[in-house]
Amino acid sequence: MIKKPDEAAILKGLKDFQRNTVDYVFQQLYLEKTTARFLIADEVGLGKTLVAKGVLVKAINYLWDKVDRIDVLYICSNADIAHQNINKLNITADPELEHTSRITLLPLQLNGLKDKKLNFISFTPGTSFNLRSQGGVALERALIYHMLKEGWGFRERSGAKNLFQCGKAKDNWRNDLRRFNPGRIDQEIKASFLHALEGKPELRRRFDDLVERFGHYRKFFAPEDRRDRDRFIGELRSILAEVCIKKLDRTWLSSMNFNASKPCLMVKTRWQSSPNSSLIILA
Repeated sequence: MIKKPDEAAILKGLKDFQRNTVDYVFQQLYLEKTTARFLIADEVGLGKTLVAKGVLVKAINYLWDKVDRIDVLYICSNADIAHQNINKLNITADPELEHTSRITLLPLQLNGLKDKKLNFISFTPGTSFNLRSQGGVALERALIYHMLKEGWGFRERSGAKNLFQCGKAKDNWRNDLRRFNPGRIDQEIKASFLHALEGKPELRRRFDDLVERFGHYRKFFAPEDRRDRDRFIGELRSILAEVCIKKLDRTWLSSMNFNASKPCLMVKTRWQSSPNSSLIILA
């Protein structure tokens, strides 16, 4: 069981200017609530990560008795750096922090998050939010395939399998689909995803058209078919990403790269219903 973080111990190691920054940011975000977003910019090596950790522990302790679950979403432009820094930001005794590069894979992780008071999750914006015309990775497509298979009831149609195969080798892709366990999918996210699709009937029409066009396996499909396929899958991934964003609870957002701020800010606009959500950008 995760214990409430030791705020005094974490803040003790900060320099005066770092502590002053922590106190000011926290006051603006949570006490005076003058903003839901905050930018911290300084020279390299002056301790932005330490400041983020300080604000984080104060925010978590402030929310601890107010909400059932706290999700810390860390956004960084580089997956390797994100993995390193999320461990630096770890203010708990739990060495096992959740890490994934794609928010669209959250339905496969959420069951493990629900039982924990405090969760740390990291994403890279290039893979998580730039979705419109990309086919994503095989696990994402297998996840979407199985959710649509149940929701749209298309059964074992070769065209649907071919449609979501993209650049994966045929035999490997078929094995991926067979090995995928639909029982891992979070039921709430799946229901929300399928509900979101109900408001977009044109997607089902496009799906039926694409299934016909991809009905017979070919090693190379026409460029137009591939473009339409990627655009279709990209839109499904975008819808799924938005559904996943909404399922995260009271969340602290931070970015270690100013260039990543645009997707972070885009995400924050979808969190307005969560009054304790905050975004801090470190540049």
